[in-house]
Amino acid sequence: MADLRETLDELDGLIRDRHPELAGRLRPGRSDEDIAVLAEDLRPYHLPADLMTLYRLHDGWDSYSDGDYCGLLPDAAFNSLAEAVAQYRGWWDALGADGWHPLWFPAFGDQSGELVALQLEPDRPAGQVLSFHTETDLATSYDSVAALFATTLECWQNGILPLADPASYPPEILTIAARHNPRSRTPDGLPRLELSRTSARDWPDEWREALGLVPLEPAADELVVTIAEFLRDRPSGRPIRAELSGWGGAFDAFVATASDATGSLDVLLTRDETENFREFAGGLRFDVWLAAVDPAAVANLATAMRGLAELPAVAFVAVRIVPL
Repeated sequence: MADLRETLDELDGLIRDRHPELAGRLRPGRSDEDIAVLAEDLRPYHLPADLMTLYRLHDGWDSYSDGDYCGLLPDAAFNSLAEAVAQYRGWWDALGADGWHPLWFPAFGDQSGELVALQLEPDRPAGQVLSFHTETDLATSYDSVAALFATTLECWQNGILPLADPASYPPEILTIAARHNPRSRTPDGLPRLELSRTSARDWPDEWREALGLVPLEPAADELVVTIAEFLRDRPSGRPIRAELSGWGGAFDAFVATASDATGSLDVLLTRDETENFREFAGGLRFDVWLAAVDPAAVANLATAMRGLAELPAVAFVAVRIVPL
């Protein structure tokens, strides 16, 4: 954590020297006892070591003072620990595991911003910082909390921050961010990787472990049938091996098209009935176990889609999917 401490000290000194009127916005740090009390709301998970270091030195930045806005970071808010915990509880209480994750901690932002991963054990670093937004998936943003503040420091050193116009976003920020974060950003400063908020396919192992997502084994080759063979012998219960492409539906139930060289069929996937539901990602191949669909489930989905699209006739529900 030495790099983070050094960067924060330099940033603090620069603001005091060049912008003394803003120095009071960088809040003093919290004691270990205060941090421990606030972190109780995150149990059984732990604040990463770099956030512990951060909050010991500075407990956030006052973006608004006497009605005037001034941000510290290039594209997010530096919340106090209490504010970040409240945001965490708000996201989790509103969305639960359907659209959030118990390890996603929105340390820098509210409706959008940057999050870090809480840890399963104490004294572990957070790893990459990820951008989040209410309407989009996650994206890699900074290589670490230290890299976020190193990017911020260079922006302040070069006079790019504080922004003269809060609505503007100078392109130089992307250049600086790319240089400090080669694992997270392309040379153009754009995210190298997007991570779904709903599909667990590309999630790190710890994220999957926290939700109890156990990888399933694909079917043995001798058990797999083609779609044409399945349709000729539906009671067999043998799995098909097919590409699943998303058609659409509701948040926890949707219709996908399964296709192979012999044909295609529409199948229903639901959070309650489909084992490994969170592994779905459109355009990928899966082993799929099918059963006769419950007409009531299709009727409920058709009702949810009314006015948006007409639901196709669906005869099967995927009771298990295993990505290949």
